[in-house]
Amino acid sequence: MLSYISIKRKYGTNHHYMKSIAIIIPFYGKTPKLLPLWAKTAYQNPTIDFFIFTDLNTFDFVNKSNVHVIKLQLKDIKSRTTKIIGFEAVLNQPYKLCDYKPLYGLIFKEEIAGFDFWGHSDISDQLFGDLRSFIPEDKLKQNDKLFVFGHLVLYRNTTDVNTRPLLPCKDGTWIGFPLVFKTDVITYYDEKGIPALYKFYGFKYFNGDDSIADIWPGKFLFHSTHGKLTDKSFLGLLKNGKAYALSLSERGVIFEEVAYLHFQKRQMMCSTSVEQDSWLIVPNQCIPISDFVNDDLKCYFAMRENIFYEFKYWIKYELKRLPDKIKYKRILKLSKKAKL
Repeated sequence: MLSYISIKRKYGTNHHYMKSIAIIIPFYGKTPKLLPLWAKTAYQNPTIDFFIFTDLNTFDFVNKSNVHVIKLQLKDIKSRTTKIIGFEAVLNQPYKLCDYKPLYGLIFKEEIAGFDFWGHSDISDQLFGDLRSFIPEDKLKQNDKLFVFGHLVLYRNTTDVNTRPLLPCKDGTWIGFPLVFKTDVITYYDEKGIPALYKFYGFKYFNGDDSIADIWPGKFLFHSTHGKLTDKSFLGLLKNGKAYALSLSERGVIFEEVAYLHFQKRQMMCSTSVEQDSWLIVPNQCIPISDFVNDDLKCYFAMRENIFYEFKYWIKYELKRLPDKIKYKRILKLSKKAKL
């Protein structure tokens, strides 16, 4: 475990030092196909520490540099949470962890002691660019929370900020504490409940959604769910430690740097050998490349949207999430009735 002294030695010790950041990622289930390439993009962010909590031995090979793999079972996270909230936490499946992400500052308090900020992120469907380019020091100084979406959120590592997820939020739009930890229904507390809570209490936060490529799962071709990439189809590129969204215009291929690429609910194919420095990201695979010119990329943009195929892709996505949506609406109705 990193000590307070080693953290300060790594990031600097005078009043101009870079804010230290720890990213917390519990992972349980099958080893993700993107793990080798994910680790490569994490190593290329040496001033950010990533803490992976898992019971899988297949993660051991990424335990080096700024990526720290710690063995911990899901039941241990449940036990830690139960002690914090004062009643038995409902945590019977790994996917439910998305509701527990805002509590990581308390659940993993000892592991992140000494860091200025902590955050949560993903592994199975995410690849990083140069994160520090999109986390300016002035935003860290001015805000207690940076970003909105569960695939990357940062919080100031203080007792005041870390205990905020335990505050009641009575706006009635989202399920909050304590019900969020009493139900097995996925309530999206990390992406919906916490932003509502921050607005309700007037806490300072920075949105920053224009800096990411959050790819919508309802289409086969890449389209972002929000931000400046919503109105265009694009490809992804990893090159020299940076991530880009590539789109086609009359002038040729446009490169827009992003903090990361998020392939939500997509099965991405990727080689286990990741020595190559540049990777072209297309639906739904990561392709190692040595070099390219704009004309070489245009062949990938030749894929035109087939309306029938895209409709089938969307229907499959919506049907898969329908049961959870029905359960959530039922729980939300009951919570309003009970005034929880």
